[in-house]
Amino acid sequence: MTGLSTTMLLGLAFSVIAMGLVAMGGTSDVGYAGAAFVGLFGAGLLMPTLLTWTMNPLPFEARGLRTAVFQSMFGSASSDRHCRCRSSPPG
Repeated sequence: MTGLSTTMLLGLAFSVIAMGLVAMGGTSDVGYAGAAFVGLFGAGLLMPTLLTWTMNPLPFEARGLRTAVFQSMFGSASSDRHCRCRSSPPG
């Protein structure tokens, strides 16, 4: 997939997510897991494509900070919950 542009990969990822969501909405219990897999596969394509898309215009020296900001958007909610659980007294 390295020959495709970032715009093409974004379109592909969003299309696969949309196909999964449409399939989940119109399927029974039996096909729901397969449709969910298709949607999650599209989301898996989307994440590295978004990261690549946001990193391309930056100089090499600034990419570490941008990567940290990008990752903090996804980890803040789970880390807050984890910290609250660890700070509670055992019992």
